[in-house]
Amino acid sequence: MKPNIANPSLQSIARRRSWLGVSVVLLWVVICQGGDAIPASDNTGPGYLTAPSLSPWHFLRPSSMFAMPVLENQGGARFDVDFHWANVMNISTNDYLFDGEWIRTNLRLSRGVGEGVAVGVGLPIIGRTGGFADSAIESFHSAFGLSKNSRVSGRRNQSLVTVNNEGDSVTVVEGDSWGIGDMSTFLAARLTEGTCVLPAITVLGEVFFPTGDENELRGVGSPGAALSSVASRRLGEGPFIAFLGLGVEYHDSDDIEGIKFNDELFSGLVGLAYEYSKSISFNLQYLISSPVAEDYFAYSDPSEDVSFGFKWRSRSGSALELAMSENVDNFQNSADITVHLAFGWRL
Repeated sequence: MKPNIANPSLQSIARRRSWLGVSVVLLWVVICQGGDAIPASDNTGPGYLTAPSLSPWHFLRPSSMFAMPVLENQGGARFDVDFHWANVMNISTNDYLFDGEWIRTNLRLSRGVGEGVAVGVGLPIIGRTGGFADSAIESFHSAFGLSKNSRVSGRRNQSLVTVNNEGDSVTVVEGDSWGIGDMSTFLAARLTEGTCVLPAITVLGEVFFPTGDENELRGVGSPGAALSSVASRRLGEGPFIAFLGLGVEYHDSDDIEGIKFNDELFSGLVGLAYEYSKSISFNLQYLISSPVAEDYFAYSDPSEDVSFGFKWRSRSGSALELAMSENVDNFQNSADITVHLAFGWRL
């Protein structure tokens, strides 16, 4: 029996209406509740969400992740950990199947080396499992009148990736898998804190090393580099802060079962934060990531994600972030739903 592929336009309209309703309700609640006054010159606040795209291929090299540079004074050190869980069901009849729950955890150790400058190392731990959430997601889609996105066509809670290579169906990976991904070193800097007119600007540069197992989809098999920057500015003297980010990453990518990957990946971030207090903000963000494949069905189209969550940052340097994301527009090249959790503290 052939899968029932959803009508993309109807599904897009339904999801966008759902997100619009959630956004309106949330903004109404936090505005009515109020919060502590924030100086108009503070253009960053607790910051933007670090939720990346968890498209199956972006998962290997998350160039779309705008990691928040948490800068310490010279000689100071901190440890940050972020956790990303994604439920993936991407299926195109006779072309490919990506099914499973994918998990990525990044461990980052950094040290301040100057005013507004820090260096560090990152260790990703990547897992792939059949998980448990397929039944709950199907029930959610049914309750809100959304398409099940071909979920009824496959077995629940399986971990399987198959692709079509010259007419043959090839199993790329199957079953649970855990291990380290491609490690990185990074440099983060605050170029300016901004003014009432100019934005605050931070930059992050990273170099990646092929320490992950490419055959288990935990790495890309070659070194790489990434550069991203985020500008943020308070809107007037109110509690809202806007974010705009751009990123690029380069790897000399290998083919996987006949799929040719793009060496360059680009990403764009647009976000709005409402500062409930001096240490808490509620964020709504849109992330677009460039196609990962040169010519391979939906993976030759951009992936788009909308994230909603909150951030908390203490005066002592501790930070907490919790967010959820949904893919929009194209539902066959990205995770259906993701959960992001990040925590860091000063050592």
